[in-house]
Amino acid sequence: MRQIKRTSTMIDKLNDAFSGLRATNESYFTGNPRPSEGIWLKGLGSLDSKYIDELTIEDIDKGNFKPLPSTLINEYLEARGWFIEPYDSGTMMAWRV
Repeated sequence: MRQIKRTSTMIDKLNDAFSGLRATNESYFTGNPRPSEGIWLKGLGSLDSKYIDELTIEDIDKGNFKPLPSTLINEYLEARGWFIEPYDSGTMMAWRV
């Protein structure tokens, strides 16, 4: 699979592949006016359950992370040179490897 280096391109591809994901630049989460290299997976919690593994807020708060919080999305990202990282108990970000 071809590696995707541009954040804006990866955001477009994610939103096309996973309807309702609402991926956006991480700067919208942090409030930083300059675009960053990260992606905020804004709509991850509202996606169809087929995209989400069983990972509860309690699991995250206790530090009991499963290796892939969202298997299908993570596989999609990894194939293109990106990965998912939990930011806090309800927020997931994506970063280039």
